[in-house]
Amino acid sequence: MSSIDNQNHNNTNNRNEANINIDVTSTEAFSACLDQIFALAQDPMVDIVDNLYKEIYDLYNQGIESIPEIINNFLDKNYKSAIDVFKWLLFYKKDKSEYICLLGIFYHWNIGTDGTKGNEFKLFQDAASAGDGGNHFAEYFVGKCYEEGVNTKKKKTKAIEWFTKASKGCTAAEYSLGAYYYKKQKYYLSVTWLQKAAKKDNVKALHLLGLCYLKGRGVHINALKAFELFTQAVEKDSPEAQYELGQCYEFGIGTAKDLGKASELFKKASSKGINCYRDLDRVRAKIMRKI
Repeated sequence: MSSIDNQNHNNTNNRNEANINIDVTSTEAFSACLDQIFALAQDPMVDIVDNLYKEIYDLYNQGIESIPEIINNFLDKNYKSAIDVFKWLLFYKKDKSEYICLLGIFYHWNIGTDGTKGNEFKLFQDAASAGDGGNHFAEYFVGKCYEEGVNTKKKKTKAIEWFTKASKGCTAAEYSLGAYYYKKQKYYLSVTWLQKAAKKDNVKALHLLGLCYLKGRGVHINALKAFELFTQAVEKDSPEAQYELGQCYEFGIGTAKDLGKASELFKKASSKGINCYRDLDRVRAKIMRKI
């Protein structure tokens, strides 16, 4: 074989070896990736965390705001500890925007963290920008951080900006916008947002929209509509709506007077922290005068 042939033969071998090395390296990386995906798919904690996120998302958007209670109730039912979930989230947080958001929630409410501090504002920002179209629930919490000054300066304009972004897929953001414009006495805008949230059964929106109809703020006064909205909110266990519905029954607003129902509603509202003892005494006195 000539020297040229030997050189060509060696070059061919080198190319083949290079190709083999590349293939092996590529195969190993692909295999490792598959192993990680398979391990995650087989991890029983995945279903727990996915369902926990869904539970928080669903209940919070209905206006039930006690996130620690939501989390603890869910984990108790599933025989899991908050510490275990928190540690799992630390390891797998990069896999899904929902996990990043949930880790921010755990830090914000100090759930399972054993006192360790985290930057929930940064986590919510990361989750909000992750994936196609972002995470609207995380966008909402970025807004809450701006509203409350959590790991950042309080900036109401930034909070409203983020609530508006989040409103594309977060009912709690729609309610927050409605409540903001209500406080600003921009009632037409308030009603627009509250109606959107109320259609999705957000209990706080149902109550506040009821007040709008009762007082004629952003809409014409409509006692029947106010009574209807307060009733819907009471069915979802809103103590504020229990008080307002008690008023409706006491004074015949949008319904026939019923002092018995008014008394019962005031009792329920007062047991949940609403200061309506005078209302309850007044109704009881009216009932006694009728006997």
